[in-house]
Amino acid sequence: MSKNIAVIICAAGSGTRFCGKRKKPFVDVAGRAVFLRSVELFSSREDVKQILLAIPEDDQELINVKWGTHLKFFNVTTYIGGSERFKTVQKGLDLLKDDIDLVSVQDACLFCVTE
Repeated sequence: MSKNIAVIICAAGSGTRFCGKRKKPFVDVAGRAVFLRSVELFSSREDVKQILLAIPEDDQELINVKWGTHLKFFNVTTYIGGSERFKTVQKGLDLLKDDIDLVSVQDACLFCVTE
């Protein structure tokens, strides 16, 4: 029996250790933002019924303007993350659809996974 899976992609961190001009999830790698690679990977799976992307409040406008169309195409719901990872995950869990059986919590910058 197939399970309905939700994915919470955490991209709400401050990015202070990365020391780049842009926070690590939003840096381009081979032409696409790092976080979009995670979104694309999970959106191609039939068992993934919901994708939630946690973002920092101060980057909300950037994300909506630069990647909003992509996120809508992949049916991604964005939400403002918490001050710490566990709070970000809890906020995502609060947004789950009723028919979700399993939840995968992913770091937006660790997209090197396979099916």
